[in-house]
Amino acid sequence: MSRIITCLLAIVLGTRVATAQSPTASTLQRVDSMAAEFAKDSIGSLTIGVVTTEGFVWTKSYGFADMSAHRLANRQSVYRIGSITKMFTGLMLQQLVAAGKIHLADPVERYYPEIKEIRGYSKLAAPITVQQLATMTSGISHASRRRKVPSGPARLRRGTRRSGPASVVAPARLDSAFDAALGPDGKPTTQYGIGFGVERKGDHNFYGHNGGVAGFSALLEFDRDRQVGVIVLRNAAGGRANGPELGVRILQLLADTPR
Repeated sequence: MSRIITCLLAIVLGTRVATAQSPTASTLQRVDSMAAEFAKDSIGSLTIGVVTTEGFVWTKSYGFADMSAHRLANRQSVYRIGSITKMFTGLMLQQLVAAGKIHLADPVERYYPEIKEIRGYSKLAAPITVQQLATMTSGISHASRRRKVPSGPARLRRGTRRSGPASVVAPARLDSAFDAALGPDGKPTTQYGIGFGVERKGDHNFYGHNGGVAGFSALLEFDRDRQVGVIVLRNAAGGRANGPELGVRILQLLADTPR
């Protein structure tokens, strides 16, 4: 299981007052049973982790990381996480804002002039802002790009979790970013914040992002009020093991079950 994603979850969970305890053994057994049922299709592998403010409290892998070599998956198996990297980008954007090096209302073209090469850009009523780009409200589609944009893994220092979230981004800034996606009634008023998605499930608000690339699928989802998060990584497409859907079901179980 990636230390990088675990560090990210520790940061976003750590901005709330830690009042929740880790899931009980019986609850984690139910998580194991849910995942084992999905893993019966014998296609590729599935790795799941549960994170709280106490750290990485549970993980298990199912299936083969390499089917041809019959090599079983484990917590050290490497997966591609796709669009989950947007959460790292959003976190680093918050760092730049906090340092006064950028403002969310700034036009993107001030820092990336090439954006003006997008078809139809000159006809826009106003330049696209950093916030619009970060919250998926810019109107840019994949089809409108003239050039390929390189992608790769985002990395945080291993020491991030040990030094605490305040050394990465001030807790008040992260709280503000997450709370901005909610209305006065505490329910989401949008589906997307700065680098993260938000959805209402029962009485809970789940934040996070999924990812999919070249046969891999992934989910990082967390409940900030209950102080628990789930990571699901999958190295195959098809079959019964839909990683993101399974992850949401697991988080619902963890959020609804008393500890």
